[in-house]
Amino acid sequence: MTGCVGTHPDQPTHADIGRLCYDCWTRLRSQLCALPAVAGWLHVFLAAGGAAGERVSGSREDPIPLRVDILDLIGPVAPNPSLPVIAEARVGGSDQAGDPSILDELRAWAEQVEAETGEAWEDRRTVTGAVTYLTGRLSWIVEQPWVDEFDARIRDLSTRAHRVAPWRAEIRRDPTPCETCGRRAIVIHLAEGHSRCEKRAGGCGRVIVWDHRDERRAG
Repeated sequence: MTGCVGTHPDQPTHADIGRLCYDCWTRLRSQLCALPAVAGWLHVFLAAGGAAGERVSGSREDPIPLRVDILDLIGPVAPNPSLPVIAEARVGGSDQAGDPSILDELRAWAEQVEAETGEAWEDRRTVTGAVTYLTGRLSWIVEQPWVDEFDARIRDLSTRAHRVAPWRAEIRRDPTPCETCGRRAIVIHLAEGHSRCEKRAGGCGRVIVWDHRDERRAG
């Protein structure tokens, strides 16, 4: 039986989908799909509480204070008035530690997938475009020998973003019994986009990834 190559601090788990177990597959898909929203969240805090930057040469206006740690993650922007948030702009670059921005990381993986599959990647300018391309080929990606590195890098992007601009995890209990084990141990993880029958509450661990039309999102 093939073991999951994802991170399991407690004990090894067998692979269910490609080289990942179902829980790692669910987390990877959720974190990947959330990256456009994460980039938008970072944009909201880009100018919040930052130290004043250097004055642009020849400018008579005071510079807009920007948070360098957030700018590192979303990268320098090529302004486009038709794009409402920085997540949809052409962004890129790396921070002082050499870590790539969100789009540059996604772009590198999308280019690798394109090279190995021969399937064209059209929208190369936006986080959403890269995420759409990668999620559309996720079933193929999890079969590849490098999926453990891909999984780690996507998880790292989410971790880095949360570190510089934390968001409150929206968690609530679902009183409905689990369809698999019948226990009332389901916890709704709004930020992750899924529900889990929590093993710590006596449940079976079943994870349900929501469709974007799922009414429980707004519940």
